[in-house]
Amino acid sequence: VITEESQFNKSSAVIHCSTSGQANDQNLQDPNLPSSSLVPYVDHNIEQADITISENKDINQQIQGVLLKPKDTHKESHNRPSITHEHGTSIYEQGRAILTQTYELSEYAIPRRFIVLPKIPSKWDPSSYINNELRLYFLCECGEHTKVSSGANTKISHDIHLAKHEGYDLKRPKEFLQKYGSYMLKFLETTKIGVLTTGTAFPALAAVNGPGFIDICKDSVKAVTQSEIDDSIKYLQGLASSDSTDLSAGPNALRGADFRQLEEFIKDKDKHRVLGNLYRIVTQEGHVKWVCIDHYDLLYKKKEQQAFTEAVEVNGGTYDQHLGQVVVRLGSKPEAVEFFSAFAKARRVDVLNITFAWECSKSELEELRKTLAKSRVSILRLVLQQFRTSPVTELLWTSASCNELSHIMELRNLKEIRIVLPKEFIGLLKLQPKRPSHLHILSIEMVPKSIEEKDLKELADALKINATLTTLNFTHSSIGDNGAQMLLEALKANSTLTTLNLRSNSIGLIGAQALSKLLKINSSLTTLHLDSNSIGDDGAQVLSTALEANSALTTLDLENNSIESIGARALAVVIKLNSTLTTLDLTGNSIRDDGARALSRALRNNSTLTSLDLKGNSIGDIGAQVLSAALEVNSTLTSLSLSDNSIGNIGAQALSAALKKNSTLTTLDLGANLIANDGAQALSKALKFNSTLTTLNLWGNLIGFEGAFALFLARGANPTLITVNLENNLVKDSTVLALSAALKIDSTLATLDLRGNLIGDNGALALSEALRHGLNLVALDLRRNAIRNNGAQVLSEALRMNSTLTTLNLGGNSIEELGAQTLSAALRINSTITSLNLGDNSIRVKGSQALSKALRINSTLTILGLSNNSIGDIGAQALSE
Repeated sequence: VITEESQFNKSSAVIHCSTSGQANDQNLQDPNLPSSSLVPYVDHNIEQADITISENKDINQQIQGVLLKPKDTHKESHNRPSITHEHGTSIYEQGRAILTQTYELSEYAIPRRFIVLPKIPSKWDPSSYINNELRLYFLCECGEHTKVSSGANTKISHDIHLAKHEGYDLKRPKEFLQKYGSYMLKFLETTKIGVLTTGTAFPALAAVNGPGFIDICKDSVKAVTQSEIDDSIKYLQGLASSDSTDLSAGPNALRGADFRQLEEFIKDKDKHRVLGNLYRIVTQEGHVKWVCIDHYDLLYKKKEQQAFTEAVEVNGGTYDQHLGQVVVRLGSKPEAVEFFSAFAKARRVDVLNITFAWECSKSELEELRKTLAKSRVSILRLVLQQFRTSPVTELLWTSASCNELSHIMELRNLKEIRIVLPKEFIGLLKLQPKRPSHLHILSIEMVPKSIEEKDLKELADALKINATLTTLNFTHSSIGDNGAQMLLEALKANSTLTTLNLRSNSIGLIGAQALSKLLKINSSLTTLHLDSNSIGDDGAQVLSTALEANSALTTLDLENNSIESIGARALAVVIKLNSTLTTLDLTGNSIRDDGARALSRALRNNSTLTSLDLKGNSIGDIGAQVLSAALEVNSTLTSLSLSDNSIGNIGAQALSAALKKNSTLTTLDLGANLIANDGAQALSKALKFNSTLTTLNLWGNLIGFEGAFALFLARGANPTLITVNLENNLVKDSTVLALSAALKIDSTLATLDLRGNLIGDNGALALSEALRHGLNLVALDLRRNAIRNNGAQVLSEALRMNSTLTTLNLGGNSIEELGAQTLSAALRINSTITSLNLGDNSIRVKGSQALSKALRINSTLTILGLSNNSIGDIGAQALSE
C-alpha cells in the first residue's frame, strides 16, 4: 500500500489478482530483474537521482583534499605538469559528478566504476588513433568502509585499485567510445590530478609505477602508471578531434540504462561471475559498493559464509555471494525455524527473496521481522502463498498480520520492499498504513486463488479511496464485462495509475466501452494489457477512438482478441496520430494482409513505435511485402515478430531487401513460417550489409543444407548477429560438418539453437571440434537431435577445453550410461558450465552414480536436468548424497 514519495525515490502499490494457487516464483528469482507484472512500474519509477555533495561530505572532503593539498606534495611537484585553477575547478566538478552519480544501484548487478587503458603499452602509437587497442578494467571500491578494526590483514591496501581480473577487450570500440568516451575522459583526467597532486590519492584509483599491462594476471593487483593514464587521455582527445566530436560535452555521470548496456560492448564476458569478479556490498550508511575478493574476505569470514550457504541450500535455496542475494522457498514452519536460525548468523545478505509456501501465521511474520531487524538486508521480496484463518478469527488474524507487515516496513535498513499477498489481505488497501520515508520502493501485489463478487466489490471500494495506486494486475480472474465496469468506475478519480493488466478476463465490447471512457479522461496510464479477451473489431474501434487523443500510453497488448482487418485499420490510425506508443502486440489475431497494409502505411509516418508483434495473423507473403516497404523508411522499430504467418520465400526476399536499407532493427522473428533455402539465402545476402541485427529467429521453417550454410557464412561477415535459432528445420549432420570450418573462426556467436533437427553423432562431432577451436558459444541447444553415446563423448571432450559455454541442453536424445559417464568425467574438469539438461534420455543407475561423483568435485553447475530417465531409487540416492 502506498503513501507519499520519499525525498527522491518513487513508490507504488501493485494489486495482482490471479486464479493461480501459487505465486509465480520465477518472477521473483532474480532481484535484478523485476517480476513480469512489475517491469513497467520498475522501469518507470526507479530513476537514478543525483545525491548532492552536501549529502556526501566524505566524498566532498576527499575531492577537496586532492585539489586543495599542494603543501603536502611540494617535494614532488617540480616533476609534474602544472594545472590551471580553471582547469582544476572544471575537473573538480567532473569528479564530483562521477563520484556522486548515485550509490543506490542495488537493482543493477553491474559494477559502475571502470576505466579504459592501453592494452599493450609497448605497442602504443600516439600518432595513430585507429590502430591502438584499449582494454576495459573494473575497479575495486575499497576504502574506509572495508577496514576492519581488529584481527585484519594489515598488508591489504584500501586504496581503490583495478579489480583482480585480466580486463576485457571491447567489441564495437568506436560505438563504445561515442557512448562512454566523455565519462572515461573525465574520469581519467580526475585520476591524473590524483597522480599529479598526491602521488596516490584521487579517491578512486591508486597510481604508482608498475609493470606493463601485458603482465596482468588474475591473482595480482595491477598498479597504474602515470604514462598509461596520459596515453589514454591523449587517445580519447585525439579520437574526438579526428571525429570532430567534443567528448567534453557529454554527461558527467551515467545512469542505470547506461550501465545495463555496458555488457553489450564487452567481449568474452564471464558468464559464471559478475563483471570484474567483484562482490557487491552495502556499507553501514546504505551505499552500494563493489569490492575484490580480498576486501570481501576481510569483511566476511569464509567459514561463516560457507555455513550459511549450506543452510540456504538445505532449504532448497540459492545464495549468490557476489550479489549478497538469497532466494529461498520455505515449505513448512520447521523449515522456517531452521532457516531463521542460520540467517540470524549471516553477515552478508543484502537481498532476501523469501517465499512462505505453506499456511503460515502471524508468528512466522513476527519471527521474520525480528530476524530482518538484526540483518543488513536492504531489499526484501516476501511471498505469502497461503494464510491460516478461520471464519471466527479471520478479521483478528488479518488485522494482527497487517500490523506485522507495517512493522516490517518500518525497519530502517530496508530500502525496497515487494510483498505478494493472498486475497485475505484485500482490506489492506483501505488501511493505507503510512510508509516510512526511508523506503525507496514499496509494492504490494495480491494473488487470490479466486475472486468472488463480494471480494471484487470490496476491492473496488478500496480503490475509490486509494489515491496512490500505480499498478493494477488482475490476470486470469474472469471478472467479465460487469466486473470490468465496476473496477473502471472506481478508477475514474485515479490520477496515478500507470499499469493496468486485465489479461484473460472475458472482457468484450461492453468492457471495452467502459475502458474507453476511462482512457479519455486518464492522463497517467502508460501500460495496458488486454490480451486473451474478446475485444473484437468493434472493441478495437472503440479503444482506438479514445487512444487517438491519448498522450500517455506507451504499451498496448491486444493479443488473442479476435481482431481482424477492420480493427487493425482503426489501430493504424492510432499509430499514425499517437506520439507516445512504443510497443504494440497483436499476436494471435486475424488482421491478414489488409490489416498489415494499413499498419504499414502508419509505420511510414510513425517515429515512436519500437516493438511490433504480429505473430499468428495470417499476413502471408503479401503482408510481409507491404511491411518490408515500411521497414525501408522506418527508423525507430527495433523488434519485429512475424512468426506463424505463412510467409514463404517471396516474403523472406522482400524482408531481405528491407534489411539492406534498415539500420535500426535488432530482432527479427520469422519462426514457424514456410521459408526454405531460397528465402534463407536471400536473408544471408542482407546480413552482409546489415550491421544492427543481433537476433534472427528462423525456427520451424524448411531450411536445409544450402540455406543454413549461406546463413552461417554470412554471419561470419556480420559480428553483430549473436543469436541464431534454427530449431526444427532440416539441418542434418552433413550441414553441420560443412559448417565446421566457419564455426571454428566464429568468435562472436553466443547462442545457437539447433533443437529438433537430425545432426546425430557426426553433427555433434563437428560442433565439438568448433567448440575446441574458437567457437565461443555461451548457450547451445541440441535437444531432439538423435545424439547417442558417441555424440555425448565428443561433446564431453569439448567441455574439457571450452571455457565459455554455460548452458548445454541435450534433452530428448538417446544418451545411455556410457554417454553419461563421459559427460561426468568432463564435469570434473569444466569450471564454466552452469546448466546441463539430460532429461528424456536413457540414463540408468550407473550413469546417475557417475554424475553424482562429478558433482562432488564440480562447484559451478547449478542446474542438472535428469527427468524421464530410469535412474531409480539407487540413482536418486546417489545424487542426493
